[in-house]
Amino acid sequence: MAAEPQARARAGNRRTLGAERADLGTILASPVFERIAHASADADGRRTSALRLGDPWVMAVTGALTTTLLAVTGTTKPRPAHSPQATFSSPTQRLQWLARGATVHPVKRRAAWQRSNEMPLVHGPNVQVTFDSNPNNDRSESALVSNPRDASNLVGSSKRFTDPATYEFSLATYASFDGGLRWRQAPPLTLPEPILEETIDGISDPTVVFGDEGTAYLLGLAFHNGPVGQPADLLGIAVYQSRDKGATWSAPNVIHAGHGDDKPDIASDLSSASGYAGNVYAVWDFGPGVVFARTTDHGHSWKGLKQAGQDQPAGSLILAGGSAAAITVDGGGRVFVLAYGPDPETRLPAILCVSSGNGGDSFSDVRVAASGITPLTRQLPGGTFRVETLPAAIAGSKGSLVVTWADFREGDSRIYKKYSQDGGMKWVGPNAGEPLLGEMVASRKGLHDFHPQLAVAPSGQMACAFYEYGPMPDADLVNVILAASRDNGATFSERLTVTDRPWDPAVDAPVSRGGQTTFIGDYFGLAASALGFFPFWTDTRTGIQEIFTARVNATRTVHGYATEYNSQQHVIYLAADNHVHELVYDNNRWHHFDLNHDADRQPPDAAPGTAVHGYATEYNSQQHVIYLAADNHVHELVYDNNRWHHFDLNHDADRQPPDAAP
Repeated sequence: MAAEPQARARAGNRRTLGAERADLGTILASPVFERIAHASADADGRRTSALRLGDPWVMAVTGALTTTLLAVTGTTKPRPAHSPQATFSSPTQRLQWLARGATVHPVKRRAAWQRSNEMPLVHGPNVQVTFDSNPNNDRSESALVSNPRDASNLVGSSKRFTDPATYEFSLATYASFDGGLRWRQAPPLTLPEPILEETIDGISDPTVVFGDEGTAYLLGLAFHNGPVGQPADLLGIAVYQSRDKGATWSAPNVIHAGHGDDKPDIASDLSSASGYAGNVYAVWDFGPGVVFARTTDHGHSWKGLKQAGQDQPAGSLILAGGSAAAITVDGGGRVFVLAYGPDPETRLPAILCVSSGNGGDSFSDVRVAASGITPLTRQLPGGTFRVETLPAAIAGSKGSLVVTWADFREGDSRIYKKYSQDGGMKWVGPNAGEPLLGEMVASRKGLHDFHPQLAVAPSGQMACAFYEYGPMPDADLVNVILAASRDNGATFSERLTVTDRPWDPAVDAPVSRGGQTTFIGDYFGLAASALGFFPFWTDTRTGIQEIFTARVNATRTVHGYATEYNSQQHVIYLAADNHVHELVYDNNRWHHFDLNHDADRQPPDAAPGTAVHGYATEYNSQQHVIYLAADNHVHELVYDNNRWHHFDLNHDADRQPPDAAP
């Protein structure tokens, strides 16, 4: 007797759980989802993410499964339109309800369910940025920045060698105008006139940033080559500007001349909420510590601190005893400088911090972010290339501040971090820092993580990219790894291998001055935009040191819907080629279509990273896909009479609708 009520109760539970609620992504009990919903282990025995990222088909279908609201039957009668939790017995009823202007009220769900709506990290193809047939033209030590006014525009720079055996090089610059898919190299930079009565043979140590008005800034180190095998004479800091998105660069502006200038970094204030928006700040090593300069007039002039009401020349000392500084600016305009140096009290190796809340007029006293760290020596075990412990820093939202560095305390190089919730006043965690990666996503024993780079996306998501070096499985190779944080840098719980194949740092490697080590760069680039994160690394898969990049995306660009009139399921997504692709489930299998290719009137490519949306109109048995193209127009693809048709809605509508915001 008890079995029948129990069965009825279970059936009722199934109907209740299956009822669709507006604005909630349904968790579908699909066999596909079941196969990928459980964690597994990789070949090294390390626990991996439950979602298998290697299969694009699985990624697309999974995105649809976690976001699509499909037909649900056997539910209760729909509630009135004013109800905050209306339920529906079909998608058609839902569309009709929404069309009447009803408001969708979000319903709270468990945190685990909310996380299921976040798309895991995925990367696009590894894109070769530079192409050289001459093995003398090695590329390394790169920097990259995204244009805050145009996410499809990326600007980068790197060393370009002319004689790697004698360590002769200068800088090359690159620009992409389509979200990193294609790149062009700008004309060579003009070298400065002699500095301190020495001719300039090249520019080194690139770092790049955009100002608020759309100008790109390249900060570099001018040098004169000494005798072969001897260190170069480091002579000054030069700034270049590009007002055409990196296509060309100005003549150099030498903002400081000094023997021993080294390791520059640059940052800008892009926040409209800041009282110092438009300021660009620079730091570098000189003499007794870290020195500082700023421009408050878009690069026309550069100055240092303000003392007794007077602006000082560029190159003001702000952190005595520090070196290899990283600079970052938060959304309120506060400037943070973090550097390697001795703890003022214990003299232990430390990460030091100073900050400015007045646009660089003055800086705070030194605060210790981490003390008792274990810096790297000149080389990693088994490696011949040069390594150093250089801090990276980024300011996030809500007062968060993160600093990372390579640390050797575990016997293998690991990325360590410190995290602050209040702009560096207090630092969370052990005094000497803690591993960036938790045990579940940490590199295995024998692999070395080094050269950490930090960036924050407009969404607030942070990323740390780094090199991982060691046996893979037999040869000692390098992979590029990216770890992401969704909690303002408190934790980095997601990890992704960006390189689709590891590269050999011994191939075509320049010999650093002095001949004791080879060179793959002391750092590499990492940019962030609304499109995602872009590591910008050295790679030798071609047999020559070249620059590669890839887009790492955590933005939802996948959507799914059902067409009741023909019982099909549809998944649409934006691929790396910026075409809208469709997967259709029909006759018990999935079929693939490139909609930009199949539609009439040549629809333009989608804007990189844009969301795509599809829906069906049951009354006329049509399918509709809408997307934002690179021209900032809203475009529609309509499936009718067995083919896709393209429409530019901004062009076709009356009263000239304005372009969409990029």
